[in-house]
Amino acid sequence: MAAIPLPWQLDMSSRDRDRVLAAIESEMAAGKTVTEMTLRIRRRLAVWVGREPRRPVAAALTVIKRGYDCPRPDCEDHLLPSGHPCGACAKIGFEVCQQRHAETAVAREGQAEVSPAAPLSSPARAEQSEPLKLSTQEPDPECWRRGVELARRLLNERRQSASDHLSPATRSA
Repeated sequence: MAAIPLPWQLDMSSRDRDRVLAAIESEMAAGKTVTEMTLRIRRRLAVWVGREPRRPVAAALTVIKRGYDCPRPDCEDHLLPSGHPCGACAKIGFEVCQQRHAETAVAREGQAEVSPAAPLSSPARAEQSEPLKLSTQEPDPECWRRGVELARRLLNERRQSASDHLSPATRSA
């Protein structure tokens, strides 16, 4: 509990602190050492630097719990102790992604396409109770070309502004 920031602990009720302690005990019962838990908590607290959570107990449980269902006990944040990505996590992620795509495809089958030319404020649109659905048509080639040109121009401007901040010696190198 000492690795959890003191302001978070002070904002928690005794019931919340009990939940946090139970989560720590659960992780340690699964085989994590005090050092491993401290390292996990410190690593995950990095995203909270300078930010105050609305619900400290939720934030504390998030930094303590493993948070995913990898079958490998040595996997930590989808990485193995060797530093290599966890293959089991990658497989689980792939399966979840496939399932989401299948669910999305099934949901799209029953939906009618909405014409992009129809204004949102038209009387016909106001009478419809369904939300706006995106078209699955291929993008217009001319629109695509203009988007690519705009992206290139923005990238070139960003590169130019970055090089303006370099010293003359660095620019010529």
